[in-house]
Amino acid sequence: MKFLDSSHIDKQKWDELVANSPVNNIFCYSWYLDATTEKWGAILTDDYSFGWPFPYKNRILYKKLFQHPFTRHLDYFGNANHVTEAISILKTLGTFQFHFNHSLNLKCKKRVYQQIDLTQPFEYKKNAQRILAKNNTFHYKITQNIELITQLYFENSFNKIKQQQKNKAFFRKLLKNAIKFQKGEVFELYTNENQLIAAAFFLKDKETVCYLIGDCNEENKKNGAMFSLMDFAIQHYKNQFKYFDFGGSNVESVATFYKKMGGKDVNYFEYYS
Repeated sequence: MKFLDSSHIDKQKWDELVANSPVNNIFCYSWYLDATTEKWGAILTDDYSFGWPFPYKNRILYKKLFQHPFTRHLDYFGNANHVTEAISILKTLGTFQFHFNHSLNLKCKKRVYQQIDLTQPFEYKKNAQRILAKNNTFHYKITQNIELITQLYFENSFNKIKQQQKNKAFFRKLLKNAIKFQKGEVFELYTNENQLIAAAFFLKDKETVCYLIGDCNEENKKNGAMFSLMDFAIQHYKNQFKYFDFGGSNVESVATFYKKMGGKDVNYFEYYS
């Protein structure tokens, strides 16, 4: 077992490892990592029976491993008996800061994300129900056109959260790759006058549909447009998937919104050296 840069990884074998694993983590396919990182590699066995990916940056004497943009957490795939050896290799590579949903014997902080188990009864909070009852005049489109949601996102939330400008290119490539590999789709919300007021992008893999990003302008946020769009998506997906994953947030106001839509907290961890 050793750490290999992605240029030395057979990406077909890698994606087969991820796809055939019972682990639900769309963030770790090669097309996702290629879209959202400049460099990535993996702690990998020669026979591809185990792999654990890490985005990284080269420093003079070591590597800096980190959590890549537009993702929540990393995962390992394959035979879990290799984890102890993989952690030993991880410690030799350099510094690290990554998110993971398994308990490891490393320094960490607890984090949470929100999801709905669609196989179980769930309900929206009463204030969400009231908003949805008022917003009954919208209509929706499901599309593979990324241009409108990209424009909406760049005009609104992207600048507010002060992301690096290079993340714009990452975002565009990610959406294009997700569409290309039939793992993503766009939901758009319109007024009766056919004015676009909100849009969201969802990722689909195995048992899980994951909300990647959604946006609308400030006026329509106050009018509850995102409640309506999220409700439409939940109703659309609830008989197709086991989990509706909100992507998660440790920002209280965002997490509160997800909980109003039926989301429950799920723990994961931020590990760091």
